[in-house]
Parts: sequence; C-alpha cells; structure tokens
Amino acid sequence: MISSQTEEKLRRLLGERSFYKPRPEVLEQIANKEVWAFVGATCMGKTTIMRELAKRSSDYGEFIVFTTREPRADDNASRYAYYEHTDASLAALIERLETKDVLQYDINPFSLLVYGSDVDGYRHRYNLGDIFASSIDGFRRLGFGTVKVISLVTEPATWLRRFDERFPLGHPGRNARKLEAASSLRWSLGQSSAPDHYWLINNDSVSTVADKLLAMLATAPNSNQEAMQLAQACLEQIEGLEA
Repeated sequence: MISSQTEEKLRRLLGERSFYKPRPEVLEQIANKEVWAFVGATCMGKTTIMRELAKRSSDYGEFIVFTTREPRADDNASRYAYYEHTDASLAALIERLETKDVLQYDINPFSLLVYGSDVDGYRHRYNLGDIFASSIDGFRRLGFGTVKVISLVTEPATWLRRFDERFPLGHPGRNARKLEAASSLRWSLGQSSAPDHYWLINNDSVSTVADKLLAMLATAPNSNQEAMQLAQACLEQIEGLEA
C-alpha cells in the first residue's frame, strides 16, 4: 500500500504524461530507431508474437522496460527492470521522471502501476514492445525514426477463455484488467485511419501469424473490416463480463 502523498504524485504524473518530453540529450539518441508498438487487451497474444520474431533474427527484439508491477512467472527477465510499488522505491522513480531522465512512461489509471523505458533499452534494428494504447501518441511524438503500431485481436470466445483463466473471479487484478482491455479495444477501433496503424488477427499458429505480420508491415496500412468486427465483438464481451 502506498501513501496518499505518493498516490497524489503518481496521479499528477498521470495527468502530465501526454506532454512529457525528456531532456534533449536523451531525445537525440532515438532519431534513427525503429519501434513496433503492439497494442491489445491482455491475453491477446502480444508477447507470444514478439518472442516468435525475436527467435528468428537478432534484428528483432523487445526493448527493455521498467515497471512497478510484480514479476510474472512467464516474464522475459532480460526485458524488465522492476521497481517495488512502495513509497521508497517509487520516490526514486518519480525523481527520475521529474528530472526528465526517463525516455517515456505511462501509469495505469486503474492500478497506478508505472511502466516506462530508457533510451539505452532500444538495442535492436526493430524494437518491439507491448505498449498501453494511452502511450502511443507519446511514442509518435518523441522523435523515433519510425513507429509502426499493430493492434492485435483474436476470436472473442478464445480471448475470453484466456482472460478468465488468467484473471478468474475473485482475482484482485480482474476488474482493472477488464477496464484496461475495454479501453485498449476502444482506442484501436478509433485508429483505423491512422497512417502508422495496422490490424493483426491472431487466429493461427504463431509462426503463420508472424509471417502475416512481416508481409503486412512491408505495405501501407489498410482498413481491416474483419479485424474491426472482431475487436467490436471482444469489446462487447468484456464490457458484459462480471467483474
């Protein structure tokens, strides 16, 4: 449990995230970097696809992020730097944010967990990351050489089964994840005309889906009615799900 003072600082930083800009010395290091931002509700398969790409070539790799959430058993330990979600640990992170040393950050408005990255974490030709929808505009504005945004969606029944398995009734994180999922789906449904936004349907083997992604990213984005219909169906499912 964090103190009310720490919570107040996090909520202030949450309100400031959309216009946060790091120091110029940090920004100048990302001008030639390419980022592939994977957006999607929890359990859509973002991590699985990114790991498949990373297995194929060292050109692909997840950029390193920090977080105040608890480590998960299936985390890629080389990708995450963990801060404890305590007053003492958050004080050090908040100071780095206030002095503009961090490249970018986001704060989950439902749980107040903090996520972000530093410039030295972008080490690959194609830097992959699962990114909150609310952070994408910040990535677009930062000054990366290229940003491509991929919204991942799958069959509603398949997704809801995974969601219920990971966050069963009574799980302390279920409602926050439910709200987060709905917010992510709404955001993606509003991005179809964005010039850097692609839809990816995750309904086949991981190898096949990765192949489709690479072929798709070699072309200009197009609207995908099937993906949008799946996203709308998933949104309706999660909105009606018991908390």
